Amino acid sequence: MPEHLSLDRGWLFHLGDVPSPLPNTHIAAYMNHKAGWARGAARQNFDDSDWRPLDLPHDWSIEGQFHPDNHLDAGFLPRGVGWYRRHFLLDESDRGKRLRIRFDGVATHCTVYVNGHLLQRHFNGYTPFTIDITDVAQFGEQTNVIAVHVDASYMEGWWYEGAGIYRHVLLLKSSPVHVGEYGVFVAPSLNLQERTGRQEEECWDTRIETTIENVDFAPRAVSVVSKILDDADFVVAQTESNLEVAPRESATIHQSVPVLNPRRWSLTERNLYRVRSEIIFDGAVIDTQETSFGYRTIRFDAKHGFFLNEQPVKLLGTCNHQDHAGVGVAVPDSIHEFRVRRLLEMGTNAYRCAHNPPAEELLDACDRLGMLVMDENRTFGSDPESLEQLRTLVRRDRNHPCVILWSICNEESIQTSPVSGEIARAMVAEVKKLDPARPVTAAVSGGILNDGCIGDQLDVMSINYQLPAHDSYHAEHPTRPLIAGETNCVTATRGCVDTKSEKFELADDDTQSAPWGATLRDTWRFVRDREYVAGLFMWTGFDYRGEPTPHGWPCVSSFFGQMDTCGFAKNGFWLTKAHFQRGGEPFVHISPHWNHTAGETVRVRIYTNCDEAELSLNGRSLGRKTVDPVEMVDWQVPYESGVLETVGFRGGQRVAESHVETTGPAVAVQIAPSSGTPGEGRGEGGGPDRVDVGSAIPLTLFATDTAGRFVPTANHSIALQVSGAGRLLGVGNGNPTCHDSNVGNTIHLFNGLAEAIVQTSDEPGEIRVRATPTGLASGELCLKSHAAKPQAKVAIAKARWFVNEWRRSPITPVRPDVNAEIAAQDMNTWERIDPSTTSTKSWNDGGYAIYRTTLKPPKSVQQNGGVLRFAQIAGAIEIFIDGRAVAADATPIARAVDVELPRARERMTVAIVFKAEANSTAGIVGRVEITTK
Repeated sequence: MPEHLSLDRGWLFHLGDVPSPLPNTHIAAYMNHKAGWARGAARQNFDDSDWRPLDLPHDWSIEGQFHPDNHLDAGFLPRGVGWYRRHFLLDESDRGKRLRIRFDGVATHCTVYVNGHLLQRHFNGYTPFTIDITDVAQFGEQTNVIAVHVDASYMEGWWYEGAGIYRHVLLLKSSPVHVGEYGVFVAPSLNLQERTGRQEEECWDTRIETTIENVDFAPRAVSVVSKILDDADFVVAQTESNLEVAPRESATIHQSVPVLNPRRWSLTERNLYRVRSEIIFDGAVIDTQETSFGYRTIRFDAKHGFFLNEQPVKLLGTCNHQDHAGVGVAVPDSIHEFRVRRLLEMGTNAYRCAHNPPAEELLDACDRLGMLVMDENRTFGSDPESLEQLRTLVRRDRNHPCVILWSICNEESIQTSPVSGEIARAMVAEVKKLDPARPVTAAVSGGILNDGCIGDQLDVMSINYQLPAHDSYHAEHPTRPLIAGETNCVTATRGCVDTKSEKFELADDDTQSAPWGATLRDTWRFVRDREYVAGLFMWTGFDYRGEPTPHGWPCVSSFFGQMDTCGFAKNGFWLTKAHFQRGGEPFVHISPHWNHTAGETVRVRIYTNCDEAELSLNGRSLGRKTVDPVEMVDWQVPYESGVLETVGFRGGQRVAESHVETTGPAVAVQIAPSSGTPGEGRGEGGGPDRVDVGSAIPLTLFATDTAGRFVPTANHSIALQVSGAGRLLGVGNGNPTCHDSNVGNTIHLFNGLAEAIVQTSDEPGEIRVRATPTGLASGELCLKSHAAKPQAKVAIAKARWFVNEWRRSPITPVRPDVNAEIAAQDMNTWERIDPSTTSTKSWNDGGYAIYRTTLKPPKSVQQNGGVLRFAQIAGAIEIFIDGRAVAADATPIARAVDVELPRARERMTVAIVFKAEANSTAGIVGRVEITTK
């Protein structure tokens, strides 16, 4: 049966390139491009003993130091080049299986070697790729080595892209006949509605397309069984078909099965089903795969917008890059879910993947939680590589019910010319081959009304900013659906009341819009009042590293988010919630805090989805006002310390309340398992109900006064210590000018808040987090992680130093000179031998032969000495190291032999003179290994 095994644990990492000697001799040049003979750090026996051990996902850029010489759009963090290596074993029982390794994402360009064989060059940082290692795999005690060279100096975007193997890696084991990579496509469609008695029944035609691969060398006749299961594992329908797959080919089978009255997937009822695909050969199931999908309908209408299950839904979305505070782009699965939950709490229902294919775990979270997705491609082009990247995106993501739109590009410079139309036509055609049902769009910022350009090829037009252009486009193209694909672009610093340019702080009040954008209020008023605009995607949900508009250094992250890089709410969060959840659960939010200077007049803003709001200071009413549903409501309040309270009303009834309070100075720090702002509801940040092993937990750090009240102005430095069944993964505070290390154990509070991300270990247990601030009392949080369904993992193998590269001289009747040279041009007389895989033949006439190798012992052996261990040698031998005799043994039978290796010898030549009688076996007949003493 197939196995999907995590390869995330146990990698070795080297920052920077590893010099590899040029092939400046004839032999070196001859072997330079031979299979299995990679040089330098790609070589199987390369000494990586002093490399840094780490687990994936990993982003080395986020670990670097901020510096103004680094690229602004990379958040002033370093990128460059790095190497990864991973050692693992394969059991003898794995022989005959198809063995593959899947990389879900590597930033940015990478080259992958396995056991010294170059297997893949991948030049896209966002699409997954899979390499087949079947032919080069080694079994038993022989260690397999993956070596990955990553070049992150190349930039695909103008935002923080990170560096390294930043998504998951899997080892895939399957039968030679198996379901292909992303080889199942489930396309349910509502076929008919008919009434049977009093029961109205929905009949869904569930079409299943399954691609079967046969990597064997003989044809295979198989049966393909497709079972549809609900969330209780009940089989609601199944179908079976027969198929013959030619050798070394793939074949696709199309099946269809009716399903009556399935539970639909929607924003509130996230019903998911699975297709279990079983491949049967000779009466046995040889491969199986499960594919999640949902029953739902989507439709874009040029006049009335978007419909989900034939119900009108305004797309209330945000655009988002994928990095998060403390972890960069190496975002743990649980943090993807945390971010989606925060966006849902803000009132949004849609997510645009800006501007690249997302991690599949993000889409899984959107499926589970109910978030619609515009899935965006990175590279605009109709060349073979660009089209294959697009096809990979569609094949991987087309079963997710959350995905409602494919976006082929964002703001291409040629979008105003007819060339863009030709490229777009080719790309749209490729998408339609793989997924005919979903519409295709592109984020367009220029040439919107130009004939023959990109827009003419799209199912749905998506306009970035340029609000008046929506009316013009709709008037000229009244039959094409339209969305506001990128809007707002307001800059704000969380918790800042006023703009202070000298401090690089921007007022958090929806007034500081970029020249090309509009305020949140103006954007919402425009989109809300136009039914034909299917929805909007605000720039952005979260702040992100890089693009620190309108500033440069020392700012290292953007100001655009409705939340900061940690997920802490700005006022844009509450304004968005008030706009998008107008009829939802009532709430009121007061801004700003209530720690000010005596005599100051403070503009107090109330964000609410209520009809009216009343403000009181120290029990005195300051008035009750009608709330404008777009602008909200505010008061000018002469400051006095105390309690500022607000009450929200609907239909004259008191339905919500909130308050802020003047605090004393900070005296202690506290930790809470969420990223919600203290005082706004401790569970606001989507804190976990339980902590599972192997998950990451965002923790909020905040200061309190003697009364235990949250101090919103505290900016103390906090040292963190994590012990027990977890470790500190990263830290952040949402301050665009903060240069604290993302991976250090110290972080400053910023306007009262900071975040620590704790990674639980693989074993359940107690996790203690201690926060020690400068000048304040320490805080501590104790969590308990619980056992969860374990993920199958590839065991970490200890590096072993096998000597597999030997040359064997011809057999001669007289003893040869052990120091005889091999002619530079001689690639034939002296045979290349790998003792672990090459069988030794009998010497018919007897005589002598030399085995010779030049080896570089690992650093530990160079320092301390070691042993060259021959599992088996047959024949009489004399052993020489650098021409000096070190051992001799006249025993003819096969036996193990150990030879001591000297210290401080970076390279040495080992030569063995064999003597054998006629018709006897001689030579190295088993593996050769270097071990420490």
